[in-house]
Amino acid sequence: MLVAALAVCALALLGAAGWVDRRRAPGEAYTLFLSDFASHAPEAITAFLLFAALYTACAAALRAAASRPVPATARGREPRPTAARLERTTTWLCGRWWRLSALLAVAWAPLLLMQLPGTSNPDFHLAVIEVLGDRATLEYPPFDVYPIAHHLVPDGDVLVSTHHNAFLTWLSGTLMGASLDLTGSFMWAFCLLTGSQAVFTIVAFGRALELLARHAPRTSFRALAVLCAIAGGWPIAMWSLALAKNPLFAAALVWWVAVCIDAVLSSRPVSARRLVGWACLTLVLLCSAKYGVYIVLAQLLLLIVLRRGRRRWAETLTALALPIVITEALLRGLIAGGFVIPNDPMEAKSLQIQSLGLVLQQDPEALTPEERSSLSPIFDPDAMSRDFDPDFVRPLRSSGYIDGAYRWRTVTQEEAAAFDGIWAAVAAREPLLVTDSVIRGAFRFFDPLSRGFDNWPRADADDGIQAVPIDGHHFGDDGRNDAARDALTATTAHVESLPGIRLLLEPSVRVVLVLLLAAAAIAARVRAAWVWALPLILHCGVLIAAPLAASGRYSLGIVYALPVAILALGIEGRGRSPSEAPQPALSAL
Repeated sequence: MLVAALAVCALALLGAAGWVDRRRAPGEAYTLFLSDFASHAPEAITAFLLFAALYTACAAALRAAASRPVPATARGREPRPTAARLERTTTWLCGRWWRLSALLAVAWAPLLLMQLPGTSNPDFHLAVIEVLGDRATLEYPPFDVYPIAHHLVPDGDVLVSTHHNAFLTWLSGTLMGASLDLTGSFMWAFCLLTGSQAVFTIVAFGRALELLARHAPRTSFRALAVLCAIAGGWPIAMWSLALAKNPLFAAALVWWVAVCIDAVLSSRPVSARRLVGWACLTLVLLCSAKYGVYIVLAQLLLLIVLRRGRRRWAETLTALALPIVITEALLRGLIAGGFVIPNDPMEAKSLQIQSLGLVLQQDPEALTPEERSSLSPIFDPDAMSRDFDPDFVRPLRSSGYIDGAYRWRTVTQEEAAAFDGIWAAVAAREPLLVTDSVIRGAFRFFDPLSRGFDNWPRADADDGIQAVPIDGHHFGDDGRNDAARDALTATTAHVESLPGIRLLLEPSVRVVLVLLLAAAAIAARVRAAWVWALPLILHCGVLIAAPLAASGRYSLGIVYALPVAILALGIEGRGRSPSEAPQPALSAL
């Protein structure tokens, strides 16, 4: 119950912050929820209580549904004809993963066909440039776009970095280069990458739902999960054809979480073939998003506790620990050898940078002379105060083709090491402003009534970087199926303008629902609840730690997980036996 109460309070607080922000005075750039609390206290308290009541009611209803006794059919009663047909249909669908995948492919087919050949974005272009580009001829190399401090960039021609995962960067760039060499065009590799990602997504959902259905026998949960995947699959279908790290990570996370749940609930050993498949899924997670390593590490510790015994520990270590060791050792070796540019530590400090910018924007004299002297080689304090944007950290990090506050060209490792101490001292003096910065960076991810941005992949997302040549050629996804893609974009924009329907598609609504499902499952003591709740909670932590103006793309791991969370809530809870016989571990990997 404590976890559920904390989740409800946190979500209500962020919802109230969004409510107050939307009602700020005309001309007011942004609101400070805590620092200016007195000016909007009645409205904030009212909004908090309303959100808390709504979320408490939802969590209680979900907990009651999870704790409900087994259906009447399990007690020997004849079901109603409609219920019997629904049960037969869901049982047949969930009996084989390919049936679920085929159903999703058919349901998503209109969206997939209209979105062909898929979309790219600047991140994908920069990744390809890292592999195929010539550092000597680039006016603005990728490490200056991100940016990465020059003291971390080795001499020579190396361009590949770990800003985006180096392994995924190498794969994308190598395939695009091979396509150019063999066919004279980038499009063959582009279509291969988008098509394989879409197929992987469809298979991932089919296998995940089939696997969880073995442990969640109730028809209502099965039907609702399948319906959610179909009817709510609009953003998933569109993102499955978008070349970015987030859709690939989200699809892999859905499948991987289901495999972990099955491993905990099944008592039989994992076969060698299934174990290899489990480890491969872990590798996809690690190679698609850098924060995947933290999620896998936390899950590793949890599964060691839940899966006791030497053989089960060995399986867990092979599937989760071994991929981490392999990828980390290989990456560190490549960095040490000068083949890969290491990531700039400042990228992981976006929350600190943004909060320091807010403090300086409110009070340009907030730093002591010593702190200003230590900060100046790292960031321009005057630029931090002048360029602070409450919704974006990019101006402060000099991200993009701009010269912002971050002095990445000249800062040294020793100078950069002073940043944490400066921020800690300022945070101790201005705790309310720092907390306000955290709330401002997070509330749009978790407020169902707020509008985020980048909720859908757009065909024009890469237009600003198409002029940058890749291996002497220019690449873009324009001029192919433009009429259908423009029509889909217009339809999506129209749907987003409809208040009621928009809530069904807004990423923040799905994030809130997933968190409430997790809180209800933990409160109801549903078996293996923490196995799927922990990765998603950590994913939420990533959203808070890296304020990115509520970009829907960065919350896709949680958005994709909604059907899985619904079905996982229906797993037979503690003290009750499943109505079906136990299944072999990882039987549907």
